[in-house]
Amino acid sequence: MADLTTLALSDIEQFPCAEHGTLADAVCAYLKRLKEPPRFGSIAVAGPVTGDEIKITNSTWSFSVEELRHAAGLDEILILNDFQALALSLPHLDHEELHQIGGSEPVPHATKVVLGPGTGVGVAGLVWSGTAWLAVPGEGGHITLSAQSPGEFELIERLGSGRDHLSADRVLSGPGLANLYTGGGPSRPLT
Repeated sequence: MADLTTLALSDIEQFPCAEHGTLADAVCAYLKRLKEPPRFGSIAVAGPVTGDEIKITNSTWSFSVEELRHAAGLDEILILNDFQALALSLPHLDHEELHQIGGSEPVPHATKVVLGPGTGVGVAGLVWSGTAWLAVPGEGGHITLSAQSPGEFELIERLGSGRDHLSADRVLSGPGLANLYTGGGPSRPLT
């Protein structure tokens, strides 16, 4: 196995979802541009990875891992949750690139977390097993929002109007920030 600390990313391109009907179409378009096609691949997707059938959250794309492997002409393919992949990168970051939450100095091999907004709110943890780091993906954006003040309660009532559940995704993601700005609807900007 190659030493991951010496590998550099290369041949990076963007393939907007709107320009490709399926993930396999986008992958094959990318692979056609390479001089030498790879035998192995890995793709990080925004959504739960629990078996052969994958549905990308906040996208119309869904796919079979085995069918994607076959369409791409790969010997093997590894599909990861996008934030699981980000969590696996944490041990390779410099100390200055990590931010301690609470306490004083970071403890070696302490549990780590990566989170951030995108089309939803992504969350994953990284725990030390005693011999290796293990990434634990999560769907943190699906948690229910709560209020801590009357103003927050009023906002949550407006944003949750007509919904059975108001998740963090609906407020703290890219589309959620637009919802937050408008206060739940285009005719109701926040003041």
